Amino acid sequence: IIQRIRISGAVMSLRFSNLPPGAYVASVQHDEDNDGKLKTNFIGIPKEGVGISNNPGGIPSWGRAVFRMQGDAAIAITMRYI
Repeated sequence: IIQRIRISGAVMSLRFSNLPPGAYVASVQHDEDNDGKLKTNFIGIPKEGVGISNNPGGIPSWGRAVFRMQGDAAIAITMRYI
């Protein structure tokens, strides 16, 4: 599921409705130049803001970012800028 929203402050909220129970990973990207692409350096490190569920440090993996959905739930993702 992809949603695109305009940034309107330092804290943003996004809601996904009617997700079936299961394992999920969520990621967010700040397309700072609004070109529809995530800018990276020559080795693939993002040059624009990114965040992933569970806020793992280093190179994210499914195992460190996965969370379980059962009913209503909320997660917080911290954007990282390098």
